[in-house]
Amino acid sequence: MRKRNCRMTDYEKECHEKAVKLRKMTDIQLCEYLEEVANAKRGVNLVQEYLESLIIPGVGKTTVDKLKEFARTGGYID
Repeated sequence: MRKRNCRMTDYEKECHEKAVKLRKMTDIQLCEYLEEVANAKRGVNLVQEYLESLIIPGVGKTTVDKLKEFARTGGYID
């Protein structure tokens, strides 16, 4: 038996709306959406790799750690 809409939390309603939207997509729309998600994930990985390999004379570990924290809170990396 499914859960009544009035008893769903806001998060559950949001997930349900996303799932319905995905189910209604055509094959082409779905492929484009998945490519966008993959490209976004690659971008996150590139930022993370860049920050991991950041070695610049005059820039210390503390500054690099601050940059990583800024990227994390900004949603640029996981």
